[in-house]
Amino acid sequence: MADAAGRGVWVSQYRSAGNNTAGVPSLMFVDNEGNVTFNSGRSPYIDMLNGSDRAGFAVNDAADMLVVNDGSGILQFYDLTWDGTTPDIAPKYSYKADACNSAGSIFQMAFDYAGNLVCAGGNIGIYSLPTDENVHTTPACGEGSTIKVPAAVNETRVDKIIVGERYYDIRGIEYSHPVKGVNIIVRTYSDGSTQSIKVIK
Repeated sequence: MADAAGRGVWVSQYRSAGNNTAGVPSLMFVDNEGNVTFNSGRSPYIDMLNGSDRAGFAVNDAADMLVVNDGSGILQFYDLTWDGTTPDIAPKYSYKADACNSAGSIFQMAFDYAGNLVCAGGNIGIYSLPTDENVHTTPACGEGSTIKVPAAVNETRVDKIIVGERYYDIRGIEYSHPVKGVNIIVRTYSDGSTQSIKVIK
């Protein structure tokens, strides 16, 4: 994977637990001159990374975070710093992702535009990562526009309360509860307004 700043390329290969070695490392960085400036099989990294199950890894757009699915099926997150073309990693946190296949493997990972981690193994997983402020800012299209979404809800406000629901099938026959197939639910709210929605059960 090419480094976003043009310093070189990351190379990852499948290494099972305990098999991240200097001769066959889980992860390397090779600069534009062909020099290996990072080898996860060398000290001190060999003790930080227990393999790379199916070689799944990702680096965020800011090139300050790296994540690897280690040899035991755990996502290992690292702070990533740079000295010229030489990267350095420091453990940040770990997470057992539910996107793994039955063997604990994640085959591909990437950070999306919003900074979420997207993983593909046996399932697809999208993970919103913690921040110091617990607020995520997603850049929007256009000049200087952003949408801020709080990571936690501290206050709720309800303008409308559902006071009744009526259930109909597609023929218009009313039932006391949703039925198998297509249902049209007519909701009545506390302000007297109604809303019709179509639900398949």
